[in-house]
Amino acid sequence: MQKKLEILPFINDSDTYSGDVNSRLLLYCCSYKNPEPAFVFDLERIRSNYKIIQQAFEGCNVHYALKANSEVRILKTLKDNGASFETASIGEVKRLLELKVSPKKIIFSNPCKSKEDIVNLANMGIRYFSFENTKDLDRLINLVPKGVFVLRLNLNEIDPIHINYGATWDYIKTKIIPNPRYASAIQGITYYGIHDIGLKSCEKLLSKNKLPNVKFINIGGAIQYDGLKEDLDAGYYNGGLIFFTEKLRILKEKFKIDIIVEPGTAVLYNACNAIGRIKYVNNLCTGTLNYHLDLGPTIGLRKPPSVAYVLRESSLEIIMSKANILDAACSQRIIGNIGSHERFHEGDRFIFPNVGMYSIMYICDFHLLQIPEILFLPLRNTAVNNN
Repeated sequence: MQKKLEILPFINDSDTYSGDVNSRLLLYCCSYKNPEPAFVFDLERIRSNYKIIQQAFEGCNVHYALKANSEVRILKTLKDNGASFETASIGEVKRLLELKVSPKKIIFSNPCKSKEDIVNLANMGIRYFSFENTKDLDRLINLVPKGVFVLRLNLNEIDPIHINYGATWDYIKTKIIPNPRYASAIQGITYYGIHDIGLKSCEKLLSKNKLPNVKFINIGGAIQYDGLKEDLDAGYYNGGLIFFTEKLRILKEKFKIDIIVEPGTAVLYNACNAIGRIKYVNNLCTGTLNYHLDLGPTIGLRKPPSVAYVLRESSLEIIMSKANILDAACSQRIIGNIGSHERFHEGDRFIFPNVGMYSIMYICDFHLLQIPEILFLPLRNTAVNNN
């Protein structure tokens, strides 16, 4: 069942939002008058989020995952604050190198790559590679003699909700561990999925003491726990991840290893608002009032919104009992639904706070939809420049 979308009032008055963590974004969004949809990122919030995550994972190596968003301004902000990065495509690596990020600060963790990919990445200076079978590992050993090779575990055999990549436990026992060439070449273990399952799998493998050169565990996937959300909203670290980081500390001490974490959406979590106008209103065909929004389309939203602010171009009108908010590109894609409200009209703008956002490359230009603008609230004490 679709979660109800809460519609909040909006007043263009900075005093009203003096205590609101979203005030800078909301006031900036209110001033946006262009017809195109837009995504507005707060670079100060992104910088703050990354630092809070570093504090939360003190003693771990933090790499921002580009799959969450690879906009240049975001990457430059993180790079200027000393960030390291996790990539899954050659295009992502090239973008970082263009920003003068050292290859030593880039890890490449996509197990699906061709021989040509490996050669190209090695020529760019990349040395960190994940793999999932002995064919991959043979290639890496031969093509990147000084590489860092990381075994990707398959958690799907334990819990089928996981991505079905990686080596299964049976494959590791029968194909990798018995071969000294393979076992000694592995310097790290990685997984993508639920961390309780992933960490238990890593601990099980390390306890066998059959991979003598493993120096680290790379934790893939989300670290968006509730405790961290509160800290990110507050703007400082208050111990929201102690229950998780304590597990990591125990693993580090037990096996004398390092830990790599790859936050992505957590860095963007509360740093982006989406703005979209109602393109079309329909209640004739289905009997349900439908508001169709152009967000560019909404494949750009990283997570479903729970609240929205509405900036009216229209005057207040009849009270409606309920309605759906839909993606104009696909009328079956429900962004949210709302209860009793004063009817909206074409041209009214919705602002969705805290939606995160995929990179612009995920947004399609088709039908009558317009490519959204990507705008940035600058770091404090710097001039606004959205070029």
